[in-house]
Amino acid sequence: MIKRISTILAIGILALFFSSQISASEYVAKTGFGENVNINMAKAVEHAEAAKAHGNNS
Repeated sequence: MIKRISTILAIGILALFFSSQISASEYVAKTGFGENVNINMAKAVEHAEAAKAHGNNS
């Protein structure tokens, strides 16, 4: 009986986990949030390279 309950709980937790992952990916697709992250990351890399080059020149 307890094994059955723990199995049901485990399946329920996994179902919630996977459904939340699907919802998160749908949110990113609808809002374009991922594109903004990529743009910001590219800018951060550019700034880091400029700072590194500036540090090497002085």
